[in-house]
Amino acid sequence: MQSWSVFAGPAQSAVAGAAFVLLLGAVCVSDLRTRRIPNKLVLVIAVLGTLYSVAALPVLPGLAKALGGLAVGLALWFPFYVLRMLGAGDVKFFAAASTWIGASAALQAALLSALLGGALAILWLAGRAGWQLLGRQRAAHAARTQALGPTEPAAPAGGKLPYGVAMAAGLALVFWFPGFLRAA
Repeated sequence: MQSWSVFAGPAQSAVAGAAFVLLLGAVCVSDLRTRRIPNKLVLVIAVLGTLYSVAALPVLPGLAKALGGLAVGLALWFPFYVLRMLGAGDVKFFAAASTWIGASAALQAALLSALLGGALAILWLAGRAGWQLLGRQRAAHAARTQALGPTEPAAPAGGKLPYGVAMAAGLALVFWFPGFLRAA
C-alpha cells in the first residue's frame, strides 16, 4: 500500500487537511478551557472524516477506512475510560478523528498520543506543584505582613489533564506525516 500525505495531493486534500487542523484546534481550545469536548464537535469530526475518506478513495474502501479507524480508535482508548483514566469525550474524539486516518494510522496516532500525553502529564504536574508552592509562599508572606490575609493564587483552569490536546497532536502528526513511525 502506498503511503500518502494529505498535503502532497490535489487542492481538495489541502482543503481537507486545513479543515482537519481547524477541527483539531477547536477540540484543543474546548479541552483547555472547559475540560470537555462537545458531542456536536465530535459528530462533525466523524461525519467530515467519513466524507473525506469516501471522497479520497472509492466508496467501499473509503467507508472501510473510516469505520476501521473509528473502531480501532474506540477499542484502543475505551479501556482507559473504563478505568477512569480518560473522559468519554477524549475517547469519542479520538475515535471520530480516526475516521480521517484509518485503522493502521490510528494505531500510530495512539502511540504518539500516549507519548505526548505522558510528557503533558509531567508538565501538568510540575505546573500544579508550582502553583501550590506559590500559594503557600504567598500565604506565609500575607500572614507575616497581616496586610492581605491568607490568599491562594488562582490555579490553572480545571484539575483534570486536557488529554484531548495530546490526542490532537498525535492525530495531526500521523495525518501530516503518514508512516514516519515506520521509518524509525
